[in-house]
Amino acid sequence: MLDVDQLAAMPETDRPDRADAYAFLREQAWEAIAPGFAQRGEIEALFDELVEYDDTFPLSAADVREVIRELWAKRMEELAVAGPRDPSDDHRVEVAFAALTSSGVVASMNLGNDRGDATHESISLIRDGRGGPGFVFFHRQDANRLAYPDATLYVGFDAAIEDAGERDRVAREVAQKTVSELERQGLQVSWNGSLETRIAVVNVNWRRPLPD
Repeated sequence: MLDVDQLAAMPETDRPDRADAYAFLREQAWEAIAPGFAQRGEIEALFDELVEYDDTFPLSAADVREVIRELWAKRMEELAVAGPRDPSDDHRVEVAFAALTSSGVVASMNLGNDRGDATHESISLIRDGRGGPGFVFFHRQDANRLAYPDATLYVGFDAAIEDAGERDRVAREVAQKTVSELERQGLQVSWNGSLETRIAVVNVNWRRPLPD
């Protein structure tokens, strides 16, 4: 999802007109709503900031609130209908991450905006005594993909260890444990064994309830 700084950096010729702005807003708002991690007020505040920050954005705060209201209701209707699997894939991922946490791995969902953020924040959690030295995560951009059916969820992993050889050994153990826990929950998992490649959970239908 674009943030206000990225939008502001667009050349004037690339800025959306009103019709394009609605399409842009709907896509960005849907990716913020559907994964189920953000409160409605948080999403409204994010897009209010966009309207206030950029005088050239052709929609008003009222337009933004109406789109978010509509999409929030749409997601609630989708979640009221039984999904393709029981338990749902979001529940399976959450259980796998909880098992990893219980084993001492720092396992975080929707952590940071990108891979660098998530790695930094995972290491901070380890320094705060939350577990480790191994960690796994998916970040906010990864979560955005979960707004759509049959998504692929990418799970990063590493270890907060200075010695390169020991770091690789622990990171591999963490990756293998993560694959095992995800598969134990009946999820379809793909990983080629490389420390440079993230774990992919494929054909995910994410149905995490929206926060109250």
